[in-house]
Amino acid sequence: MVRIKQRDIDKKRVLARAALKGMPVIKGQRKEQEEQVGDAPFNKKEAGGFANALAAAKGEVPSIRTYRTDVADAVKHKGETLASIALKEKIHQRNKKGGRREVKKGKGLIIAGITVIILSAAGGAALYANMLPETIRFPSLASLFPKKTAPIGKGGFSPTESMPTIIPVNGELRINTDNGLSSAQLAETLTKTITPGNINNIYLYESNAFVNAEGDTVTEYTPISAKTFLKLLNVTPPASFLFGIGDEFMLGIHGDASGKAAPFLIFSIASYPQAFAGMLAWEETMRSDLAPIFGSPQGNSGTFFDAIVNKNDARVRTDKNGIVRFIYSFVDKKTLLITTSQETFNAIASLLKQR
Repeated sequence: MVRIKQRDIDKKRVLARAALKGMPVIKGQRKEQEEQVGDAPFNKKEAGGFANALAAAKGEVPSIRTYRTDVADAVKHKGETLASIALKEKIHQRNKKGGRREVKKGKGLIIAGITVIILSAAGGAALYANMLPETIRFPSLASLFPKKTAPIGKGGFSPTESMPTIIPVNGELRINTDNGLSSAQLAETLTKTITPGNINNIYLYESNAFVNAEGDTVTEYTPISAKTFLKLLNVTPPASFLFGIGDEFMLGIHGDASGKAAPFLIFSIASYPQAFAGMLAWEETMRSDLAPIFGSPQGNSGTFFDAIVNKNDARVRTDKNGIVRFIYSFVDKKTLLITTSQETFNAIASLLKQR
């Protein structure tokens, strides 16, 4: 048995402590270094680095643990073979991959479980809603927002509603155009006696049936457009005029001082240049196109001329006696007025400017 002297152990301890504390190891100065580094027993932290520190003190390089050294140690001390070590390593790697798959599988099961819970809650809510008594059942959106009729130019109206007009009126006559529009019948309506100074609106409409939110069939009345009005009368003005006018228009009569009714037309304008050019091109046939609603085309001088009527630039056509038989004017860039009487023109133009 080999005996180790205490002196040798103390010497190694001093060398190791010096190395751990980063001090140089000087031969022949062990006593002085003992006083500097101390001679107390190693604690666990110091003991762990004793071997490497001692090796460093001797100028040796401590050994590093590698896979190769582990294999050599297993073969030498544990009776393993290279084949048995390779087999165990393969089994170890397979178990690691299997563990990751199990984790992914676990996540999938969690997501599936959450989905089942959400669907079950939704189904339960629907079942509960169907079991509610009728008195507290939630109303439908259709019943909260029922379909409403709309005024002129924006949809339909009910038979009991009074229709808004471009200018104020004293009365109204409604004519359904579902079966067409007769120029002769319309002319007869426009030539009836009317109270002097009064204005009556001739409201032309078409009917449309629809099913409302309650499931009932309802008839709605919709005003016809300006282009539809001209088409029903078989009037074919220049294309530029049709491009220039809007959908809204008004047909009416005005009672002059003698109580005679004079017809008038008001067109909304979408494009002033187009409408103005169209009116100039239409002058040659306008009177005959609008007859008999605007009276007989006979007895006119045959040409329009420029005139200032009630401070408005106008185009006028007269008979052989110089009496105005036809007059039109763009009261503003958005409104065109056509009529057969200067008195009616003055009255309607004044109302248009007051809007």
